Amino acid sequence: MKGAHRLRVFLVIVTLAALVLAVMTIDVHVRLRLDPSYQSPLCHISKAINCSKVLQSKWAELFHVPLGSYGILFYGSVLFLVILNWGALGASGRVSAEVLLVLSFAAVLCSLFLFGVSRFVIGALCPLCLGMYALNLLMFIGVFFLDRVEAFGRRLVEGLRDILRWPLLVAGRESFDRTSTSIARGAVVALALLTAGAVSVPQMIETLRIAQFNDSVISQWEAEPQVQIPTTTGGVLGDYSIGDAHAPVSIVEFSDYECPMCRELYAALEFLLEEYKGKVYFSQRNFPIDNTCNDLVTFKAHHNACNAAMFARCAGEQGKFWEANKYLFTLEAFDRELGTEQVRSEIDRGVDILQLDRSAMAECLAAVRQRGKITADIHLADKLGLQGTPTLWINGKKIVGPSEEILRKILSRLLTAP
Repeated sequence: MKGAHRLRVFLVIVTLAALVLAVMTIDVHVRLRLDPSYQSPLCHISKAINCSKVLQSKWAELFHVPLGSYGILFYGSVLFLVILNWGALGASGRVSAEVLLVLSFAAVLCSLFLFGVSRFVIGALCPLCLGMYALNLLMFIGVFFLDRVEAFGRRLVEGLRDILRWPLLVAGRESFDRTSTSIARGAVVALALLTAGAVSVPQMIETLRIAQFNDSVISQWEAEPQVQIPTTTGGVLGDYSIGDAHAPVSIVEFSDYECPMCRELYAALEFLLEEYKGKVYFSQRNFPIDNTCNDLVTFKAHHNACNAAMFARCAGEQGKFWEANKYLFTLEAFDRELGTEQVRSEIDRGVDILQLDRSAMAECLAAVRQRGKITADIHLADKLGLQGTPTLWINGKKIVGPSEEILRKILSRLLTAP
């Protein structure tokens, strides 16, 4: 009896440790989703021992839910069963060690599978995951020695039988004593609560980490040196802007019409500029990540970004820059897997949609004047230290790819500052 007591204590400790590791993997997973460059000091050891690579892979989720959530559900259930098994509830009422054996054996098989995926498919191992695999093995060993009256194979069969008859017991379809039925129904309630917990933990962690991440980004923005960005007004080669140049908040954005994050940010900026109308001055600049017009780009990336930038500025010569700007940022062709020529054709359709003069557009696109202005934007961005799009300078301080929530916080802070 003392041996069984010690084994149950051992199982509780092992399961609690595994629960902690499951929560830690969710935390790292959430941080990586917020900031792909995040490196956990606990598990970013080398290229081969690297949580980031594993937890950013498609294998880190199942049905868009982090595997750590399933871990919480599993280890919580095991802990519940170990505690039930602890009590002297009678032969029919006591939760069998065979059920625990089935669950722990399944955990070992799952660990072996995931280890193989990490080692041979992903090419990296996650220390947190390795810790859970080791704990799964210890759990299986502990359960194996908990009750060795019968052969291993027979115990597995008995455990599977007990699992399969559980729904019948809950529904009252099998005749057992009241204690057994109460325990079975209590287990269902516990499982429901564990499922709710497993689903809510990632959401709670994400809420906490988003708040911390946003505060960190805003602090970095505040620490940035303030620079003056020259603005050219008037003429066909001028910079396009919205709002009063003397407004308390000035935003200069360098973007790329084909950049997914720029396209997301466009919707947020459009909403915020309307909300803070009269309080914000906004200037749009170009930094197409396309080596057909950007000599700083040494690889093929956004094949129509330069063409789109030219289209917007040529539309600007006809007084419709902002209409073209909206058309391009909301053009669905950029979001679909279309060929370069197909996307270019969709851009060209904007001439008719925006009721532009087609001959004037053709002349402008064939000329070099707007290409020269785009090149000037590119070199200015490089001089300012731009490393990717979208990059904004808010009141002269740089910030990269901010979310709507971050922008709102910065605007609120600037407009309420004494």
